[in-house]
Amino acid sequence: MSGFYRFVACLTLASPALLSADSSFRKTSILPVPTLGYTPETRAYAGAVVQLAYRPDSLARISSAKIDISFTRNRQRILLAECDWFLRDEKAVLKTQLLHTFYPDYYWGIGAGTSDLQRLRYSGQRSSAQFAWLFRLKPKLFAGPDLRFHQQRNFSFMEGDTALFTTLAPGRAGGFGWTYLSDHRDNQLNAGSGRMFRLQMGINRWTGGNFPKLQLDYRHYFPISEGTIAFRGFYHHSGKLTPFFDLPLYGGDAARGYFLGRFRGQHLALLQMEIRRTVYRRWGLAAFGGAGNTITGRESMFQAIKPNAGLGLRFLADRAARVNLRLDYAWGAHGQSGFYIAFGEAF
Repeated sequence: MSGFYRFVACLTLASPALLSADSSFRKTSILPVPTLGYTPETRAYAGAVVQLAYRPDSLARISSAKIDISFTRNRQRILLAECDWFLRDEKAVLKTQLLHTFYPDYYWGIGAGTSDLQRLRYSGQRSSAQFAWLFRLKPKLFAGPDLRFHQQRNFSFMEGDTALFTTLAPGRAGGFGWTYLSDHRDNQLNAGSGRMFRLQMGINRWTGGNFPKLQLDYRHYFPISEGTIAFRGFYHHSGKLTPFFDLPLYGGDAARGYFLGRFRGQHLALLQMEIRRTVYRRWGLAAFGGAGNTITGRESMFQAIKPNAGLGLRFLADRAARVNLRLDYAWGAHGQSGFYIAFGEAF
């Protein structure tokens, strides 16, 4: 990985300490742990994650940052750094995400009805960075500018449908936009009550032209006895000139049970629900499910809807910050399934 990404990853974790010099209310916890797991995209993987939780004063919600390094059985290397940080008195919030991967991966084309038979395996490197600096308009309501950069390079064909390989054009995409955030959640990593709405829109450019992006994300959390019922609705639109590597992807934590990238298109919509309950001291269980789709052009969002469902185990790794270690197994349609392990909830 380049020196630039090493520097920014370090800055992502170090900057919160610089934003609040008064430590009279400071509460900090750091959880470094090894990780072992399995996802449809990686198969078995091993690595390490460092999760930092911080509360600058009694009026602020808990902020978080993490660095996650993984090596997979598919010979993939992944470095992820994320930060979701509230300043003192919640006058502003800083959101960053940095990702660098060397990632042998699969590609089935674009649209809701792509066939398993046209699968292509390829290798490439991906780097992305997203920054948002949001200022408080009133309590729990923020708005501000955001910047993003995405690069895909060093493609090589491995196996499968060679006709698809010609559509895997490398390139760089970048842009700027505006984010509106209404966040009434009581905890960023494990919300037990409250709601969150995020509207993000912007214009992006790459060598193939300009393309707009729009995201709508709504989450609501209802407390129940010893637990929470959580709902999420998400919509992502990307313009027709969007390069393949920047299109919305169905799967992963957003739709557990599906290989992330098995379906991609200009429009993505999904609904998810999850019930979480503590059953014994730090241990808890979860059940979740939902449905969604991703389409391109004039395809119908109701064509080949993709449901998912699953069960999970929770362990409260940090009582003060309410950070859960999450283990989930999920099923999707067409024989797809996956095992997931991570800090914090999927939503």
